Amino acid sequence: METRIKEKKEIAPDVFHIVLDHKLDFKPGQYISLKFFENGLPIVRPYSIASLPGEDIELCIALVEGGKFSDHLKVLNEGDNIEFLGPFGKFVLEGDPKDVTFIAGGTGITALRSMIKTLLKKGADVRLFFGFRTPEYYLFREDFEKMVNEYENFSLIPAISRPEETTNEWSGEVGRLNEVLPKYARKGREYYICGHGSFIDSIVTTLFDLGILEENIHKEAWS
Repeated sequence: METRIKEKKEIAPDVFHIVLDHKLDFKPGQYISLKFFENGLPIVRPYSIASLPGEDIELCIALVEGGKFSDHLKVLNEGDNIEFLGPFGKFVLEGDPKDVTFIAGGTGITALRSMIKTLLKKGADVRLFFGFRTPEYYLFREDFEKMVNEYENFSLIPAISRPEETTNEWSGEVGRLNEVLPKYARKGREYYICGHGSFIDSIVTTLFDLGILEENIHKEAWS
């Protein structure tokens, strides 16, 4: 399916917020695949959907040095057409959870953002741990801080892992999330995790050490 790029904005170094002019019915947590052709051959890349079902599709895309799709995205502008497939994916909310902790690393926040917004509207108790290198990589910061003020049932715990790489002030947690989690994690909640494979492994190990059961852990890793 072809649609138009409605908005393209750099929201962190080499990370772009893309809005497509297409409203899509999907399950929070799913993704679409963007597609273009190079020398007559299709190049397809999956990206999680950050918006709610029925809204314009929002994506958060980190450019990769030398990546074919990254090079293509650099030259695309607002108003240009782009092709997508989907939605796809089985990393979705299971049942109707009432007490949920989300744990995101970097652009892994994209898939979780839609889930979080969905559950907050339903009145679930939601907690978000969001880890990133420095404050400059705090994706959707204004949006999440607004949610804290809007929803009493939302708790936000952001953490930076590389404080030595920034000169900006920071009042949140410092350290990797597997180091921060033990201060807050508790049993009786569902845990949804999204991020790089090694990030997922460290978080799952920490949750197991804290006594969280495997049946309460849901994860989606990207390479």
